[in-house]
Amino acid sequence: MNFIPILVYMWIYARTIVLYCGMASSPVMSRKVSSECGSRMREYSATVDSGNGGKASRAPTSTRLRAGKPAAYREALAQGIQRALVDTFNVPEDDSFMTITELDPVNFIFNRRYPGVARSDDFVLIQITVSNTRTQQQKKALYRQIADSLAADPGVRHEDVFVNLVEVRKEDWSFGNGLAQYAMS
Repeated sequence: MNFIPILVYMWIYARTIVLYCGMASSPVMSRKVSSECGSRMREYSATVDSGNGGKASRAPTSTRLRAGKPAAYREALAQGIQRALVDTFNVPEDDSFMTITELDPVNFIFNRRYPGVARSDDFVLIQITVSNTRTQQQKKALYRQIADSLAADPGVRHEDVFVNLVEVRKEDWSFGNGLAQYAMS
């Protein structure tokens, strides 16, 4: 599979952030730092190596957390989420493109008690876009495994793991080349 279109997309995305936020330096895909976009925000947009040999992949997963966690912590988040997707949703091992965004407290707003769940400053907000083909049982298994995995490493409390699935139809995916690969007959 040719990953050039995905890498081009990643470069365009990074360049857009650079231009929008007024950063003077050239984009670096693994770390962009902005102080012009409302507050200090660190966005880590990287291909996470979860056994895929560092190849770019297609599974859009966005994770947000409070700024200040070390790289190993963020890597453990990505690894735990990816492992849960592979185990419960049968996602291919090499389908692991993720963004991890760290936000200052003023820009990371969440209710600490809704709906009766006590959240701390270690709250992690995970949004995963998936095809609308999974059962309710698979979804529940995914939520449980993500919470269990992140509790084991890097040590996130179950209460601090918030997962939101965005389901789309097969024709809503284009992995490059202007094609809807899942919708092709």
